[in-house]
Amino acid sequence: MKAKIIAILILMLLIATVIPAVGMIKEINNEEPKSLDTDWWHMWRHDPGNCGSSTSEAPNTNLISWQKNIGDQIYSGVPIVVDNKLYISTNWYFFNEPPGPPSIETFNKQRVKIKDKSINPSEIFENLFAGINQYSGGVYCMDANTGAQLWNYPMDIPNDPAVFDGKVYVSETDYYGYFSSLYCLDANTGAVIWSKPISDGWVFSSTIVAEDKIYLGSLDYYNYSGQFQCYDINGNLEWTYTLLPYEVMLFTNPAVSNGRVYFTTIDLYSYYYGNLYCLDAETGAFLWSKPVSNFWYWFFDSNSPICAENNVYIVDIDPYNYFGYLRCFNGETGSIIWSYPLGLTFSTPAYYDGSIFVTDFDLYSYNGRILRINAATGSLIWKRDLPGYYYFLLGGSPVVADDMIYIIPSIYFYYSQELYCLDADNGDLIWYYSLDYPTLSNPSIALGRLYLPDISGNIYAFGVKNEPPTEPAISGPPGGRPGKSYTYSFTSIDADGDDVYYFVYWDDGTEEPWNGPHSSGASLTLSHTWDEKGIYNITARAKDSLGYESDWVVYQVKMPKDKSSTDLNKILFDKLIQYFPVLSRIINLLI
Repeated sequence: MKAKIIAILILMLLIATVIPAVGMIKEINNEEPKSLDTDWWHMWRHDPGNCGSSTSEAPNTNLISWQKNIGDQIYSGVPIVVDNKLYISTNWYFFNEPPGPPSIETFNKQRVKIKDKSINPSEIFENLFAGINQYSGGVYCMDANTGAQLWNYPMDIPNDPAVFDGKVYVSETDYYGYFSSLYCLDANTGAVIWSKPISDGWVFSSTIVAEDKIYLGSLDYYNYSGQFQCYDINGNLEWTYTLLPYEVMLFTNPAVSNGRVYFTTIDLYSYYYGNLYCLDAETGAFLWSKPVSNFWYWFFDSNSPICAENNVYIVDIDPYNYFGYLRCFNGETGSIIWSYPLGLTFSTPAYYDGSIFVTDFDLYSYNGRILRINAATGSLIWKRDLPGYYYFLLGGSPVVADDMIYIIPSIYFYYSQELYCLDADNGDLIWYYSLDYPTLSNPSIALGRLYLPDISGNIYAFGVKNEPPTEPAISGPPGGRPGKSYTYSFTSIDADGDDVYYFVYWDDGTEEPWNGPHSSGASLTLSHTWDEKGIYNITARAKDSLGYESDWVVYQVKMPKDKSSTDLNKILFDKLIQYFPVLSRIINLLI
């Protein structure tokens, strides 16, 4: 009996040390599949066209999911939410109130550019930057689900970033050095991947990224001329479009759509007048321009163009009577399609579900209003007074998602503490919330939440608290033969009862991307065939309908047997008997 036990142990030892050399263990692929269909908020107004809307679910309640303070002041920075991370620039605010505009009576009754050469542009910018030495800031990254701070990168005066493919693109202005820099940061760590100088001056626009190109406007402080620039995704300058003398981009952002880029300008000596430009996005070639006006000089804020349905929409101010118009231009030709009269407005509109949403201030009733206008025809769908008790509500730039409108009723400093949620179908109030401090920002939406900062550095995440689904439980055969189909089931439970989607990676170069929706606790059954022998790691994760994802889980499957391996094992076993005759006697003892 003892001899048999010893013989078995010897045989097992030999087999364990020699036989594994027959097979080859397949290298495990540790690369995580990416989420495919979550509508992330990649940049200032969500997308390169500045639409200001999202297909994400959005909160219909003012409940706070989390609130965190970054330990730094946040001025006009908009939260950017990508891959379950929130990125925010502290941005800037100009501490002195702007000087009053010239009297409206000084203007002629015709639309001509009035230039007041007594104005010194250097005084304008000195006023803009008054108190800037008190400022410190940077770009911060937080967990979008919990608010936990992940990293920050200090910068002097950063603009809003854009986040794509694991990289953060952001510009920084050096006021004292009269130049700016363009940065690319690692989205996970904040480490600098590259930085390039923008030697032509200050940048006053958010970073807009489209089709692997970066677009921004800059101002040359020495000659007060503006430029619009395009960089490739590695920071190399692609082209520059030089504007007219004293014509600059100030506090406005470009929009990119259908191979064209649009932006507005202002003439420093005219206070109000400027142009809407259309350039070829690939080459920078001029395509067309139209005259437009705004009141940037009053509140250091300008409206920006938005693109939808191959058209361009922009708010245009009439400085003679302080009324405005929402104008729709053909995006290709620049021809006017329609105009809708508004009151005084600083709003960048939002596009959603075939409509334009825009705010204004009615000079007759002294009410702030929000309007929904048919994007194709320019006809009014509905118009409502903004809620609130303020005497002078300028409105703001709305964002829209899940048939709800979110808006800060005023963009001027001390009148911007209320956040309102309205019904997109009729403008009815759904909920509102009073922030701890005023805000100079606009909200963003992703993961079923609305994100908004205030000037004290608080970031609010509105929405019912949500738990991600559990890691999928995987069941099925742990091994088999190559070329044969095997069935596996995947089961995840969502504590909130949300529907569940499954991502399955088969470890042979094939995957099942976000199969669903499935009811919580309902199993997904899939069949798969591996063509080659080896050890495979089935990797799976679950995601709920709000985009919250579970951790990855791995289920190992062995495919050690096929005809060729069986023959090779027999050859090796015969060789073992030849070189180790004692094995024959051991086997005889076992028989």
